[in-house]
Amino acid sequence: MRILMKQNCYLMREINLFKLFLTITFLLTINHFSAESKTIYWQKAGNLKGKVTALVTKPTGEIFAAISKEGIYRSTDNGNSWSQVNNGLTNLTVNAMAVRANGDIFAGTNGGGMFISKDNGQSWTEINEGLLSPYIVAVSINPSNGHLYIATDVYSTVYRSTNSGQSWEERNNGIANISINYIAISSEDELFACTYSGMFFSRDNGNSWRGINQGLPEQKNIYSLVFVNDKLILIGSRNSRIYNSTTNGGSWRLTTELKESEQIFGLLKAANGELFAATFGRGAYRSTDVGQTWKQINGGLTNIQLLNIVQHPNGDLLVGTWGDGVFRGKEVDFKVFAEGSYCAGQEISVSFTSSIIYDSNNNFRVELSDQEGNFDNPLLIGNLKSTTHGAVTGKLPKSLPPGNNYKIRVRASSPMMDSEESEQSITILPSPDVDLTGKLVVCPSLKATYYPKETGHSIKWQVSGGTPIGGLQNDSLVVVWGQVGKGYITLTQCNIKTGCCDTLVQEVSIEIPPAPKIKRKLMELVSSYPTGNQWYLDGKKIDGATDSVITPVETGYYTVQAIDSNGCVTAMSDPYLFDIESVEEEENYYQLNVYPNPADDKILLEFKINNPSNISISLLNLPGSRIYNETKYYLPGDYQKTIDITNISNGFYLLELNISGKKFYRKVIVQR
Repeated sequence: MRILMKQNCYLMREINLFKLFLTITFLLTINHFSAESKTIYWQKAGNLKGKVTALVTKPTGEIFAAISKEGIYRSTDNGNSWSQVNNGLTNLTVNAMAVRANGDIFAGTNGGGMFISKDNGQSWTEINEGLLSPYIVAVSINPSNGHLYIATDVYSTVYRSTNSGQSWEERNNGIANISINYIAISSEDELFACTYSGMFFSRDNGNSWRGINQGLPEQKNIYSLVFVNDKLILIGSRNSRIYNSTTNGGSWRLTTELKESEQIFGLLKAANGELFAATFGRGAYRSTDVGQTWKQINGGLTNIQLLNIVQHPNGDLLVGTWGDGVFRGKEVDFKVFAEGSYCAGQEISVSFTSSIIYDSNNNFRVELSDQEGNFDNPLLIGNLKSTTHGAVTGKLPKSLPPGNNYKIRVRASSPMMDSEESEQSITILPSPDVDLTGKLVVCPSLKATYYPKETGHSIKWQVSGGTPIGGLQNDSLVVVWGQVGKGYITLTQCNIKTGCCDTLVQEVSIEIPPAPKIKRKLMELVSSYPTGNQWYLDGKKIDGATDSVITPVETGYYTVQAIDSNGCVTAMSDPYLFDIESVEEEENYYQLNVYPNPADDKILLEFKINNPSNISISLLNLPGSRIYNETKYYLPGDYQKTIDITNISNGFYLLELNISGKKFYRKVIVQR
């Protein structure tokens, strides 16, 4: 069985539509809203529930909605309340309705044939003379002469009546056995049939039909048609596509493909010339450019599975849904005010007004488009909780691309709707990306040089906590920093072409690095700084002792000072007492003996080896450098080694004997 949606080229077999319904989840959310000259806000029209299989209005303001298996409901107060008007209606599944200029209402049912009401729906009379099938799926009226055209489900037959349905004649030549969804009639009395097999056309009152499918795809199930003007026709298809023809259907061209829509069940031209589309699964769309572009208008629409769309004489829109009755859409004057040019990184103020009162928990979200004026990924400017109007001030990102076509819109959360876009485009001008290079941890009384990362802009420097050397508008800044604490550099750069400026305030730490710490490792002293060290013995600098490790050769207090990675000189370390004599008092398991001591030209070293070993013999100077070194493998036995010191200057030295990793030391004095 098929159901017909009034003015919606929608004639689908009920069983197929039910299968489709099962494949589309009710969990679809409304994520996109239109932003036109005015926005549309939808509200439930009364307490009517159920699947709206047909929907019509009368010039006098009454609304008639057919609910599946419940018959026809009438509203005389713009949808606020409804009452059943089924007197005489023997079949309560109404698939299609149409209203004639004189007020007569025609209803086609799913098994009971055709009915007419001449008393505003109070009573219905069966009009089936000549009909071979009682399953009606489409009803249309020629406004110029009042002739009726209907389509039946069984046998897929077109009928015409010239006497208000008192009798019917078949008009199937060229269209027999074609499943029809909707019949549209032009101002020139031409008939257009939207079918499962594409478009068909008759200019002789339905006596003959021919296919007009040039430009349509192979799968061309057409549901809806609207006459935009005397030259342009739009049709809506199953696969979310809208086609247009400027040749009275002689050829068709794809106009647009609505995002993720499945079926375009209704197309409507409103009194103001705007176009509207009812889709099953994506809600309502509007076009203000004769169908070239479409935007969703789903604010407040809690069911977006639409089956039909009509306009009330007062200008309101009415849509019928699958399961939730009728929704009424009103235009809301929701405006945003913002214009002019702004620098990236600058603050922007946006004000807005609306003609309705929003819920107490409503939140207004102010958004900026991309540089092409698109809101696919809008930038949040700010939020405001309000029920009426307001203003928001937000800061534009420094990284915002320059452009002349930015737009502003405001989105309300409760109820959900979008304002119109800002009437004038917003221009975003480039600002300098202000940053600098140079040391941010410095030493007191030392110089540091700083440079801006971006060049080509005007420059102004300011310094706090230090003394600048040279001009403050140069391409670089030299600062002698003051006492320990915090210093600040302020860098302002302006784009010479746009005049956009930005300022960076950079904190600088002025500090003395912590003193090194000394640790002992056997016969070595180790500084906590890996580089930049200078060792001292009893307060006197040890020439050449600049490594992190020193091997002392004299008893005394050792200290170390370092230069850190920022070039800052540390404080002096705490003194470390190193006692050479205590080293010599260690047990001489290897019978280590050094003589003469003091010596002038040679040193004799005696030792005993109990196990085969690798032995290194070294002589270290005061800074800890090895001035003599020999490594050799020794078998067990007593040994005597002579070391020539004729080329060694007078002073204190340390003899090191390394036996398989165990080190022994003896202090040696060279004296001549």
